[in-house]
Amino acid sequence: MNTRILLAALAGGIAFFFIGWLVWGILLMDTLESLSNPVSGCSREMPIMWALAASNLIAGLLYAVVFDRWAGISTFKGGLLGGLLLGGLLALSWDLSMYAFMTTWTLPGVALDLAANIIVSGIVGGIVGAVLGYKKV
Repeated sequence: MNTRILLAALAGGIAFFFIGWLVWGILLMDTLESLSNPVSGCSREMPIMWALAASNLIAGLLYAVVFDRWAGISTFKGGLLGGLLLGGLLALSWDLSMYAFMTTWTLPGVALDLAANIIVSGIVGGIVGAVLGYKKV
């Protein structure tokens, strides 16, 4: 694994963390809460931050490896399109699986979470693509 992939993974992980905090932690928190069925004791009062950070870094690494090794993406636009597709498909799979097994999820909540994931993944994908394409002059 080269330095460019690791830098793109780091940029993607940081972007996932902060954009995710903005989207799910601030903008959509109350709406998604109203679209779910509460279950006592299901959620932590405060998330385990090291696990959240690791999750975001691993997602950034996934995008960087897929974009660099298999998709040949090295521009913001290419990353944006790749992020929309990759993030959308991953989110759709995850959200439908959670809807299938958990009573806390509702279809409107799934739809909103999917839309948010597609937008966030597109932005992060653009950042990862741009970092992969960065060349020193």
